Amino acid sequence: VTEVISYTKRIGLKLNVFQFTVLINIHCKTNQFDQVVEVFEEMKRSGVEVNNASCNSLIASLTKSSDPHHAELLMEVWSLLRNQTPEMKSDKDRTAFSQTITMLLGYFGENQQWERVTEVISYTNRIGFKLDVFQFNALINVHGKANQFDKVVELFEEMKCSGVELDNANCRSLIASLTKSSDPRHAELLMEVWSLLRNQTPEMKSDKHRAALSQTITVLLGYFGENQQWERVTEVISYTNRIGFKLNVIQFTALINVHGKANQFDQVVEVFEEMKRSGVEPNNVSCCSLIASLTKSSDPHHAEPLLEVWTLLRNQTPEMETDKDMTALSQTITVLLVYFGENQQWERVTEVISYTKNVFQLGAHQYNTLLSSFGKANNLDALQQCLETMMQKGATNAISWQIVIQHLTKPSQRMHVAQDDVVEAWKKWRPLAQWGDDSQEEGDAVRTWVNLVQYFGSEEIANWEVVGSLEKWMLIDNFTELQKNNKRLALTALRRVYHDAERSEDAARVGGLLLASQGLNAHSRHPP
Repeated sequence: VTEVISYTKRIGLKLNVFQFTVLINIHCKTNQFDQVVEVFEEMKRSGVEVNNASCNSLIASLTKSSDPHHAELLMEVWSLLRNQTPEMKSDKDRTAFSQTITMLLGYFGENQQWERVTEVISYTNRIGFKLDVFQFNALINVHGKANQFDKVVELFEEMKCSGVELDNANCRSLIASLTKSSDPRHAELLMEVWSLLRNQTPEMKSDKHRAALSQTITVLLGYFGENQQWERVTEVISYTNRIGFKLNVIQFTALINVHGKANQFDQVVEVFEEMKRSGVEPNNVSCCSLIASLTKSSDPHHAEPLLEVWTLLRNQTPEMETDKDMTALSQTITVLLVYFGENQQWERVTEVISYTKNVFQLGAHQYNTLLSSFGKANNLDALQQCLETMMQKGATNAISWQIVIQHLTKPSQRMHVAQDDVVEAWKKWRPLAQWGDDSQEEGDAVRTWVNLVQYFGSEEIANWEVVGSLEKWMLIDNFTELQKNNKRLALTALRRVYHDAERSEDAARVGGLLLASQGLNAHSRHPP
């Protein structure tokens, strides 16, 4: 290319608008946008006037560029085009012009430059160019991405008024937009578009067409399922069978999700069985969805499919490319630990832990789940072992110690747990306890404090020195930060402990504090 340009200079031949347009096109096809700009600047320096064709080529190039420096030049070219008489003599001219309008609408819309979008539409009205199915589709897409659903509906109505027949692409774009809307008025229009799509011959010539249809099917299954419109879900599946479109792993996963959220666990198992019959292998995502659903079920018949899915997941290479993948897998591990722990399937718990060693480190949330499971099963040896592992890995937090205290201080464990262990747990929890911030966290902290007071003030333990330390820590150091209901909870529990131990002076003192905290006094039952 350089040789040719050097040759023209040597023989004194100046490049004309056609040669410059060729250069713009070839640099555009190879995404060399800086060179496109350089060619444009050279045209201006050479005094070569940009015509319709070169404007179309420049717009085709610059709308593909993500470089903000090219945006200004695009505005300049768009201004040039608007001030020219458009060449529309042949079908080729009209097609090129139509493509340019589509690209401009898409570019300005993607960048939410709505004034520019209006400019383009006004320009087409001024020159008598009617928007076709492609331009309408571009407008539907950009307004849909911007969640401007009323505008999407307006475009749909305008298409019908203009006599522009919706094709597959329009229907898909409208469905992608309207299924995101929570406005019930848009649901009726969605049904209309879905009805149109069902009565069209689907475009499945290329991979691109099939991928677009697949996305639409997924979106519809998710939307109708989320809204528990099961007849519509059946319609979508019947439609796919009629046109010979086989559901893929993404659609099956969408069905698992919606049935799982609706607690329709038999249908979840049915979808899983249908996947196997169709030869569709569950991937990481579908395994995680199946586990999330089946671990919620109390039906013992669902335990077997759950174990089958867990085996499938263990034998797969985990998808951990994105934070979303990591979060989904982490949630699945937590759910499995809870399920197997609550059912005291300790071998399965061990399997889950072994699996995570090859994938990622357990976090505090998962370890806390284990602590809770061991505690509920009164398996204090396992609880202690888990706690030691957590401490070695630095995975303990306030919730960890609250769980430990909750189970060590249970009445059934008082004669089996060393006081020193409970004191040590309190010391570890004390600097981590949360007061005066999140109401849930504060409530949990106060209940943990109550467990400690009841434990050390019990008849079996009766360690009043520690009870006094707990009282000082709460009433002197933290009491003013507590919410009113938590103050009442703490003081009521402490008064009850003193009362049951026949420590009447302490009970009366705390009782006075309780009245004062509620805006009462010893001689009045009503607020002053």
